[in-house]
Order: sequence, then C-alpha cells, then structure tokens
Amino acid sequence: MTVRLIQGHEPIQVTSICLLVYGEPSSRKTSLAQTADEPITLAFDAGVYRAFGRKASALFETWDDVLGFDYRPYQTIVVDTVGQCLDKLCTHIKPAGAMSIRDFGTLKNQFSRWVAQLRGHSKNIVFVAHEADEKSGDESYAYPDIMGGSYNILMQMCDVVGYMHMAGNRRVIELEPSDRWMAKTPPAMGEFGERHRGATSGQLVLPDFGKEPHFLAQLLSAAM
Repeated sequence: MTVRLIQGHEPIQVTSICLLVYGEPSSRKTSLAQTADEPITLAFDAGVYRAFGRKASALFETWDDVLGFDYRPYQTIVVDTVGQCLDKLCTHIKPAGAMSIRDFGTLKNQFSRWVAQLRGHSKNIVFVAHEADEKSGDESYAYPDIMGGSYNILMQMCDVVGYMHMAGNRRVIELEPSDRWMAKTPPAMGEFGERHRGATSGQLVLPDFGKEPHFLAQLLSAAM
C-alpha cells in the first residue's frame, strides 16, 4: 500500500471542477455553459439550439448511445439538463409502465456510476438543471429540480453549485447558500470574483457573453 501524507500547509492539486447550475427560465444557463473551455453539450434538452454562442452538441437516441460516446476530444462535459438525462435513463430501465421503487434504486446506481466515469476523464463537468421551489407562506426556497437519490449524488460530487436568476435588470449567479436558495460555495475566487462581484457576498454578475466568451472557463479555473 502506498500512502502520500500531505501536510496542512501543502497545496493539493485540483485538475478539474464539477459544477451544477440551475435557475429560472431565460437565466441563460445553457449559454453560460458554452463559455466553458472546449465544451461538448450532451443535449438531453433539445432547446440547446437557443443558446448564445453555441458550441459542439451531441443528441442521443438511447442510453446506450450516451454510454458509448467518446468524450476525449473535449475539455468540458456539459449535461443539459440533468432532469432530461434522468428521463432518458428511466426509459432505458423501464421502457414501458411506471417506475417501481426497485427501478429507482437501479436508476440511482446507474446514474452514480455514469457520473463517476465522467469524473474519471479528469475533465470539467457542468450539470444544468431547472429550478424547483418549496413554499412556506410567502417565502420560497429554490433548489435544483433533480429526482430522488440522484439529487444527493450530485450534491456530494459537485464542488460548486450556483443558482441563476434575475436581480433587478441583471442576470446573476449565486454561489453562497442562503435561506432562499441552495448553493455550494467554491474557495475564494480572487481577482475573478472581485471583477464580477454583485450586490452580495457570493453573487457574480453575468457579463455579455459576446464580450466575455470564456467567462465560465475563468470561473472554473478560479474555483480550483
């Protein structure tokens, strides 16, 4: 057995980041993903055609096609959307009829293995999800719309979770958790964070992607 002891003052090299972004319709989630480094969008949601600055996309007929796809030529793997991805996996597991509790267990296990395989490529991974909300009186709490145990899998695997929405007339991404939305904070983001800082701690203002076509690539780099 080989053990490498790393002292507290020694850096730990991070070669890739796993990010989940979710939010309101028209918050430009898919367009944001196109500003990553050499992205391939696994377009489970056919609405990818609306993305600004769209890069390479792959559309799949079956889950076997998903498993057999060659991810090696790309630096960032974009799963858009996670919900539609899980729907396709559900169809693979149960082509007809309702999913049973046992089927959902199979879904969780197969999805977990697939995500682990993606991470094994040492590439950045960007998951895109729609927003769900839980209301309590006049208050609401936003979180990613991801079914069952798959939600917990992604929360464990993702280094960063961002909530995208409109703040006044600006589109922003929230990286600091609050009592209004689920988020997962990256390490201090240095100059990049200062340059795009919004009204509150952990909020970044989304730029014009035509002027900053590498915004997400820089965000992921700053989060390492």
